[in-house]
Amino acid sequence: MATFTTPLTLQEANRAGELSQVDAALIETFLPSKTQRPDQMANFFNVFPWLDMAGVLSYQYTRELGLPTVTPRALNETITRSVGSTEQVKEALKIYSHEFIVDEVLLRTSAGAAARATQASMAAKAVLQTIQNHIFKGDESSSANQLTGLQARITGDQLVSEGSTSGGDPLQISNLRDSIDRCYGDGPKVIVCGKGLARRLDAAVGLAGVGAAIRSEQTAWGMKAQTFDGVPIIPVADFSGGDTILDFSEAGAGGGTTATSLYVLCLGNSDVHGLRSGDMWGGDVKSSSEPGDVSRVTFQPGLAIKRATSAVRHYGISDAAVIA
Repeated sequence: MATFTTPLTLQEANRAGELSQVDAALIETFLPSKTQRPDQMANFFNVFPWLDMAGVLSYQYTRELGLPTVTPRALNETITRSVGSTEQVKEALKIYSHEFIVDEVLLRTSAGAAARATQASMAAKAVLQTIQNHIFKGDESSSANQLTGLQARITGDQLVSEGSTSGGDPLQISNLRDSIDRCYGDGPKVIVCGKGLARRLDAAVGLAGVGAAIRSEQTAWGMKAQTFDGVPIIPVADFSGGDTILDFSEAGAGGGTTATSLYVLCLGNSDVHGLRSGDMWGGDVKSSSEPGDVSRVTFQPGLAIKRATSAVRHYGISDAAVIA
């Protein structure tokens, strides 16, 4: 089993030879390869780092809220004391499982092994797709067993509205820059958005006052890499390529349900990263009540935002052309 002592993306761990066979298979399925089309873009799991804590059910850390006050003093004057503001945060790892059955009659045929492998691969995809959705949209206040995601966690100055129009307002470049400035941390920044908004940004390349900030290049993997002011843009999609996670179906500040959000995140050990209790694992169970072998896959993820300023949600963006 791979154990990540510092947060690593699955791709980084794969290059270092630190993945189990299960994780390596996930890399081949979900992450960039040289066989993908050049117009395909890097996905979320390509950049999202995970901290491995095999055998635990929760993770506790101290989050900085405010620095102590420093007061200059005169010679021999008493030092004014103060302490920084912190809070103790305990993140519970959640359990995401799927179970499927392959009929014993099918298992006795030459197609049985392939059928089981296909179902296992689809189960792994379904589990990770659900987790990806919940990293953004999950809320344990409405469903106690799921992750609480970024949308529900980000508040205060880190929550930026594009405007107050019902259904959202066009993304304005100056407001995007403000959101990027609000995101502060030690790790590298990324802009995460839906595929539809990524296309809107790509189309803005020819817009006066905007295009110079947006760049599209080819990565070493042969994939399209889009940046804004040097910050990578990572489109989020489901594993069928569908724009179903950060699509234009959110409420804007003025109401309506045709808006979307983008997220500016600092990723890394001191900022935003995932938690996981070991590899995705599974096994088969014989059941007297079922007509075949019952197979299960399970993954235990969590989410940590160690610095409040390391995550910004920019919401209320309509499905309209980007403006300067």
